[in-house]
Amino acid sequence: MESEDELKAENELLKLKLELEHGMQGHLSEGLNPNMENQWLNYIYNFEKLHKETPRVKVYDFIGRPNFVPIQSLPENEISDALEALENVIQAKGIQLDCLCDYSPATIYQFITEELFEHEMDGIRMEGMVTHFTYEEFHPNHGYDIDRLVTDFITSLFTKKWDDKFDGMSLASQITFNGAQHDQATMNGIILTFQEAHPFVSLDHLTVEEIKFDAENGTGTAKATIVYTIQQNPDQVAGSCAFQVVMEYGYWCLTSIEIPGFGKASNET
Repeated sequence: MESEDELKAENELLKLKLELEHGMQGHLSEGLNPNMENQWLNYIYNFEKLHKETPRVKVYDFIGRPNFVPIQSLPENEISDALEALENVIQAKGIQLDCLCDYSPATIYQFITEELFEHEMDGIRMEGMVTHFTYEEFHPNHGYDIDRLVTDFITSLFTKKWDDKFDGMSLASQITFNGAQHDQATMNGIILTFQEAHPFVSLDHLTVEEIKFDAENGTGTAKATIVYTIQQNPDQVAGSCAFQVVMEYGYWCLTSIEIPGFGKASNET
């Protein structure tokens, strides 16, 4: 068994090899004891080595080209069972398909057999390794994305301290608010000022009621109803919210915000 000093020396060598051979820098294993760090660094090194040496393959080839019945030849009452059997096959080979929303068994079966099977992936095989694919990465669900955008924004605004680096990603480069145009940094400041003036807020109700979008032009709108309570003023604030969204940076962002009570002076509701 290697001594702690030997492990530390080996770890430093592994870090150097990762930097020189794979361009990896930084604290890959900060906080781990020498033994755990050694296991982690070896795993990363072996993975990166395999990644360079292993060619990409189609998903269908990766899972061994199993037999399947084309969707056009499947009776409707057999599709659900066929999908379950197919998912068991790909999961056994280390492939997991995730769906953020609900879709019909026919939609997912057709997607797997006609699109996912033709998709190229890394041909790496390691014990316990699972490659995840998400249906919406191939077929974006814009309604779902905008609903999450609005819900997450309101939830962050009223229930947690705003993080301008993380939560600020929901904001477009230019935002219309209170009848004026603001850049992202200014809007982050407005939100933080509001939270400082109202440190204790209870979000009592939120429903996103209407979403419209034009995916081709990257624009859309959303409407919601909201009820919240500010501790300094126990009367509930309730009303309708309106948002405009735009596709920026490859995802939906808020470019216009209207929320009852948000943006007023600290002594107003």
